Amino acid sequence: MYSLELQKNKKATQMLKILSAITFIFTVSFGSSGFADDHQSNAGASPSLMEGFECNLNKGVSLEEMIAFGRNEFASLMTSAGIELSTFVWEPLSIAPPYDETDFRWFNYYPSWQAYQAADTLWYSKGNAKNRAKLDKLAACGTPIFNRVHGVVQTESSLDGTDYNGNRILIGLCNVTKGMGFADVRGYITPELSKNIREAAGADRGQFLMVPAMGINAEFDFLNTLYATPLEMAKLLDAGREGKLMAARAATTNETPPYNCHTWHLHKSHRIIQGQ
Repeated sequence: MYSLELQKNKKATQMLKILSAITFIFTVSFGSSGFADDHQSNAGASPSLMEGFECNLNKGVSLEEMIAFGRNEFASLMTSAGIELSTFVWEPLSIAPPYDETDFRWFNYYPSWQAYQAADTLWYSKGNAKNRAKLDKLAACGTPIFNRVHGVVQTESSLDGTDYNGNRILIGLCNVTKGMGFADVRGYITPELSKNIREAAGADRGQFLMVPAMGINAEFDFLNTLYATPLEMAKLLDAGREGKLMAARAATTNETPPYNCHTWHLHKSHRIIQGQ
């Protein structure tokens, strides 16, 4: 998602802070982790590409209008051209200042840089001037950042496109332990561990990891992301509160997590385009 009137890009090291209780819940369940919604197409073995924007609505414009633009004009443009992407709008739900000042975040997921370039070329084409002008009336967005996305597990049931209440995405800002690398993180957060914790929670949630790639001077090494429907996310949080997640992790592995997640954020996630 792009804007001709780019706002001053805020510190891209954001990704939000949730209540300290949630930090405890997920530290014991994943050793530290969290971030998403119905990002089913991003749970494959190969990393995909995420393009992200921080945006603010223009005066008098609602988020519902922005979502409607995405699901209509933007989606029609991209799908009719056969562009490979999935798109989501993240609405802040529990965010630490100053990151709560951003009205929403727009994310495009691509299978490759070539798919990204096809979308970028189409968006800035002469024939798309009307859509660009309409977007500029709705919101102002900063320059994009890019992350690599590594899937862990999908949800067991496909997440439906929701109304304006959205699904839920919980994000942890994580640092790799000194002397370890991201390969160690990937070796620890296995599909087996993730599924065992999911089963112990009795909550259907997916998980993926994101690593900063470009346009961001990050103060974290990776983002650990959990996504689910509102009800399933509530079940997951309750399981952490009741100690079920700690027990599931201990039963699966006796290894010390090679990372620590220090900050957490919660968003509503609104699907715009679901790729194949």
